[in-house]
Amino acid sequence: MSELRFEELRGEQVVYAIHRQERTFLPSRDHCPLCPTQPGGPETEIPFPAFEIVVFDNRLHASAPRR
Repeated sequence: MSELRFEELRGEQVVYAIHRQERTFLPSRDHCPLCPTQPGGPETEIPFPAFEIVVFDNRLHASAPRR
């Protein structure tokens, strides 16, 4: 289910996927998945304490519903 709204900053109509507004996207405050994994700490998206480049999979991509 989608909803068409006027976006004033862009000056055009924008489609909002209102059925996706309730999805979980924020971790708890004590667990940051973007911080490197520290020895003895919880495992995060970055498995090493030191890194140069990190690539993440998009787990919550916005795909259009198929009809």
